[in-house]
Amino acid sequence: MDKKDQRLASEIRAGNKEAFEQLFRKYYKPLLRFAYKYVYSTPIAKDVVQESLVRVWEIRSTLDPQLSIRSYIYNAVRNNALDYKKHEAVKNRNRPHLRLVKDTSFEMKEEVFEDPGFIEAVQAAVQELPDRAREVYVLHRSDGFTYKEIAQIMEISVKTVESQMSRALQKLRVALAEYDAISKMG
Repeated sequence: MDKKDQRLASEIRAGNKEAFEQLFRKYYKPLLRFAYKYVYSTPIAKDVVQESLVRVWEIRSTLDPQLSIRSYIYNAVRNNALDYKKHEAVKNRNRPHLRLVKDTSFEMKEEVFEDPGFIEAVQAAVQELPDRAREVYVLHRSDGFTYKEIAQIMEISVKTVESQMSRALQKLRVALAEYDAISKMG
């Protein structure tokens, strides 16, 4: 264990703000890179790291200088990043999939995208996709992951991601064809 970190942890535990600032400066950039690997956004990674480091200050009286503060803050950043991703996944599940459908080669009039019936149909169609195709579709269209990133997350090949995305788009076009037809009539 790093003796300097032990000293910093002891001083932080005693309420030394300068020691906390030293810890912050020492680990901020590496933690930012670490958080980015989870959230793929610099502003969000900054929030995650700052929140994690502020928490160290808040719980300073319980810090054990014999335990690795480095491990503690990396674990805190990881947990906060994963919590952020879970929260985003819940938000995305509850958000209408309009942007997703707008990108699926439909040539509908803009008003159709505002129709509550269409919004429900989109949500239902996405939910009816086969599990793997739905997961690929949502990861790409809603979460913004690249095919390569999806392949890594799902532990499948990029070709499989492409195939599943194609399958999802085909099924969505069929499921939403009546809205496409109605749009072209009006």
